[in-house]
Amino acid sequence: MIFFILLNILFSQKSTIENTSAIEYKVNNIGIIGLDSMKGRFVYPKNSKNNFIYSIGLIFSGKNSTNNEIFNSYSINNDRIFKSGMGKEDLTEKYNLYQSKYFDKVSGESFLNEYNYPLFNYSNDKPGIYVDDNSNRKLGNYTSVFIQSNNDLFSVFSDSSNGLLLTYHQRILNFTNAPYIIVETKVINRNNLDLTDCYFSPYLDPDLSEVGKEFENIRNDDGIVVDENMLFYTTYFSTPYYLGFRYLQKNLIKDGNYIIKKNYQFNEVNYNILSPDIVLNQSSIYHQLQRKNSLESNTDVRAIAGIGKFDLKANDTLVVTYTIAIAKSIEEKPSEDISNMTNILDLLNNIETLYYENIFDYTLSVKFDNIKDNQEIIFDLDKSEFIDIEKINSLKIGKYLILRKKEYKFELIKKIQIE
Repeated sequence: MIFFILLNILFSQKSTIENTSAIEYKVNNIGIIGLDSMKGRFVYPKNSKNNFIYSIGLIFSGKNSTNNEIFNSYSINNDRIFKSGMGKEDLTEKYNLYQSKYFDKVSGESFLNEYNYPLFNYSNDKPGIYVDDNSNRKLGNYTSVFIQSNNDLFSVFSDSSNGLLLTYHQRILNFTNAPYIIVETKVINRNNLDLTDCYFSPYLDPDLSEVGKEFENIRNDDGIVVDENMLFYTTYFSTPYYLGFRYLQKNLIKDGNYIIKKNYQFNEVNYNILSPDIVLNQSSIYHQLQRKNSLESNTDVRAIAGIGKFDLKANDTLVVTYTIAIAKSIEEKPSEDISNMTNILDLLNNIETLYYENIFDYTLSVKFDNIKDNQEIIFDLDKSEFIDIEKINSLKIGKYLILRKKEYKFELIKKIQIE
C-alpha cells in the first residue's frame, strides 16, 4: 500500500486527479484541466458518472512591438484543434505540479522532497510572490506562505516562439466539498520588448456526458451568456445542472508577479460560444479572440472569453482569475429561462464575494485545516497569522479580524484596530 501511495505522489508532480472539492478532475503541469488521456475528467458529484468538461486550456495572442508580427501562445489539448505549444526550461523542478496539502502551511517545507512551497506573501500589498530559487523559500524572508484553500495546486510553465518567451503561473484553489474551483493564471512577458494589441482567454470545451462517452452519446450541449457569466447545460443528465463560468479578476501588474485587489480592470470581454466546426490555427487565434459576443446554435460547444486588447510591457504580468461552478436548475430541465438559473447565478455571486471578502482580502494561509467549524478566531492582518480568541485582551497595536469558520470559508464578525 505504501508503495502505491508513493508512486501516486511521484506521478502527481506532473499531473494529478484532484478531488478535495465536490468536483473530481484531472489537471496537469502545463495548464490543462479536465483532459485525461483521450477523455474528459471533470466529474460532479465526484464518484458519479456525470462528466462536465472535456478540457480547459488557455490562449494568448499579441503583436511583437518591433515588427508587428502576431505572436501566439497556447496550451490546449483538444482532438479538434492543436496540441500544446508549451516548451520547457532547464530546471525540471519548475515543472512540478505543487499540491499544498504536501507542504507545511506555516513554514512551506515539503513533506516529500527537497523543494519547498514556492509562493509567499512579500507584504500585505504583495501576496502570491513566486520564489524561483528554492534556497530562498524560507518564511524568514517573507511574511507568510501563500496557501489559500484546502489544497492549492500550482505550476510554472513557459512557451517560446519566434524568439519570444512567455512564462505562465497557474494556481487552482480547491475547498472541501465545494461545488466549484477557482483558477488563477499569470502571464509574464519575459522579453526585453513590449507586446501590443494582446488578447487572452481560457479555452473551454464543455462535454456534458457520461464519463468516458464524450464521443458516443448524442448530446445537446448548449451555452448562453448571461450578464458576465457563461452557462452551459444539457438535457442528457437525469439531474438537471448548469455549468457556470465567471471572471473574478483580470488585472495588469507592473514589473512583478504578485496579485493586487482590483476587480475587473478590463471591463470588456468578448464572449464567444463556438461551433466545433471552427478550427483555430496560428492565423485565426488572434482574430477569434476579437470576436464580440458571438453566439451560435450548437450541439457540442466550445467557448472563449477574450480579454483585450491591451499592451503587455516587458516584465509586466497579466493576472486572470475565474471560477468554474456547478448547480442544479430550478426546473426539471435546464433552459435559457433566466428564472431557471437562480441557483447557479447565486452560487457565482457567492464565490465572487468569498474571493474578495475572505480569500483575496484576508490571506488566511496559516493552519486553515486545524480550525474547527464554528470556531471563532482572531486574524492578525499585519502578520497574516491566527491568534486564539482567548488572547483578545492582550492584543498589541495593529489591525485584526474576528472570524468564524463556516465549512470551507470564514465569516467576518468584527474588525479591530488598536492604535
